[in-house]
Amino acid sequence: MSKYKIVGIINFIFSGLQIIYPLLAIFFTIPRLTKLYTEVSAEMPSFAPAYLALGFNLLLGITNFFLGFKLFSKQEKIQEKYFKFGLVLAVTSFLLMGVFSGIATLSAVLPIYNLTSHF
Repeated sequence: MSKYKIVGIINFIFSGLQIIYPLLAIFFTIPRLTKLYTEVSAEMPSFAPAYLALGFNLLLGITNFFLGFKLFSKQEKIQEKYFKFGLVLAVTSFLLMGVFSGIATLSAVLPIYNLTSHF
């Protein structure tokens, strides 16, 4: 297996994680939290930091998918062109994926702790 395909597989794995988690949070978690706040008649927190972190994570995932696709190309010129960028993005994704996921989770769930302190 060539170095291009190895980095391409890594990019595909990271893209799957970085696309699935933000979509689940955007379409399921945050709407349920919004419903919870309205049922309890509590002050609605701003989910802007969560959406921003999830958006960055989603953008990294889409870019990883694109680069993984390009690294599986049959043309060696295209593979060489995207190899360094794919490698740098894989390392960057490894480091930032946890940071963005943590920020999104904390900014969405932390207000619940403030909510329980009011009762």
